[in-house]
Amino acid sequence: MMADNRFLASLMEFDKDAITEKQMRALKEYFKDPKLSLDELLNISTAGAGLLRWVIAMMNYYNVAKTVTPKRQAVSNAEKSLQNAKNELEKIEQEIGELSMQLEGLSQQFAENTAEQQELKRNADLMERRLNAASRLIEGLGSEHERWSKEVADLAIARTKLLGDCLLTSSFLSYTGAFTIDFRMRMVQDIWLVDLLQK
Repeated sequence: MMADNRFLASLMEFDKDAITEKQMRALKEYFKDPKLSLDELLNISTAGAGLLRWVIAMMNYYNVAKTVTPKRQAVSNAEKSLQNAKNELEKIEQEIGELSMQLEGLSQQFAENTAEQQELKRNADLMERRLNAASRLIEGLGSEHERWSKEVADLAIARTKLLGDCLLTSSFLSYTGAFTIDFRMRMVQDIWLVDLLQK
């Protein structure tokens, strides 16, 4: 066997990671023999002693690999878990960024709608004060009483509708403010107006 030209190459190319526990138990049986030692074998054959050194080195490699391989596997698993966690973190950070942008846009839209609602309330209050002043003026102008009475009645109707109009306007803005102008136009013209005309 040692005379084979490929023997040295086969030792160098030996798959040491494929050594099994069964093979190790078989080798340990041989090493129980006290006559099997490097010193004894050197007296008999230098080549045999070299081969024994190789076998001992493979046994030592197996013993070390037996403890290192699970640790390598654990490191590989930990690296995979870390990469998965990093990927998940990137996704979450991206979603947070998108949500933050949406929140900023909605906050700005809310501020604009609130300002518009306050402006409408100021206008309604102003209109109410004007109506009160007009009522007092009508009372002071007795000669214009009939004409002004009719106008007061018209203003009273407008006044009763004003809060509803303001509420309707602010509701419309609050409800449809988040939609595009095209969608709002379709909603008013194609759905609501048709429904009102049918009733």
